[in-house]
Amino acid sequence: MARTVAIIGAGQIGVAAAYAFFGAGWDITIHSRTRPQWQEFAREWREYVAGSDPAPVADVVLDTIAFDAEDMERYDPGEVGRLVVISSASVYCDDMGRTLDEGPLKGYPEFEGKITEAQATVAPGPESYSTRKRRMENRALDLFGDRATILRPCAIYGKWSRHPREWWFVKRVLDGRGRIPLIFNGSSRFQTTDVEQIAWTAVEAARRDVGGVFNVADTDSPSVIEIGRAIADFLEREVDFISVEGTGADRSHAVVDPRNLRGGRLEGIASRRTTAFPLCGPLRPGSRLAGQPQPRRLACRLPAACRLSVGSVRLRSRRPLSRVALTR
Repeated sequence: MARTVAIIGAGQIGVAAAYAFFGAGWDITIHSRTRPQWQEFAREWREYVAGSDPAPVADVVLDTIAFDAEDMERYDPGEVGRLVVISSASVYCDDMGRTLDEGPLKGYPEFEGKITEAQATVAPGPESYSTRKRRMENRALDLFGDRATILRPCAIYGKWSRHPREWWFVKRVLDGRGRIPLIFNGSSRFQTTDVEQIAWTAVEAARRDVGGVFNVADTDSPSVIEIGRAIADFLEREVDFISVEGTGADRSHAVVDPRNLRGGRLEGIASRRTTAFPLCGPLRPGSRLAGQPQPRRLACRLPAACRLSVGSVRLRSRRPLSRVALTR
């Protein structure tokens, strides 16, 4: 008899997880506020409003929307075999206590080398997104112990994203704009996480019955201008990226230099006006989740995001793509 998994949330993580668990032979139930368009193979879909409806019961529950400790309180550890929850790499802080949440005001954190799960984190509390995520993590571990699996991705991207970051470039390229302005020469970088890697990490944790806290990250982290060029090339458009000086706040930006890749892991460097935020994923030697499918480079995943963005324009407009009027 197939093991059961309840997936809470039908966004980009939910859809990737549904396909991954289905491919691994699990019996899937989707729990979300509205029926997802992609729901075609799950055993059933259930309307679900967090905080109002009873928590699902299954061998494994993947909660993609949990935010604070109160979201964990609704679970009965006696009714769920393993709880997998999506947290965030934003819970990490540097030696000076600086975090991503406070970056615009106090400067962004600076890290030496790879960020592993042993890196210091913010204190749990109600103050910010990161402190609430940390409080959620602690409560999940309190309730489930080693039957809790905490996943910490960074900048997530993938199919069925409601707000794909790539759309900023896609809409301008489709609008026929031949010049796209970028501050800091488009050199800013931020660690990316393929949503499919999150899904397969969840499947492996469930299959192997592994608990604990795990980073989830791509093996690379292209700069803003590299992402823009990849999108323009995919859409077969000529675009000039123009550096705009004297714009943007005078503060740090999260950066990883891809030249510092070693053995498929990220090693970051800090430079002026930049901060390294390299995330070391669960594939490092010795990890209990080592041996799962290798995470992909973001560049090879861009076409899927482009197709999704272009497709959304076609669905929203009856006019040819070349005539779609987009917000300038």
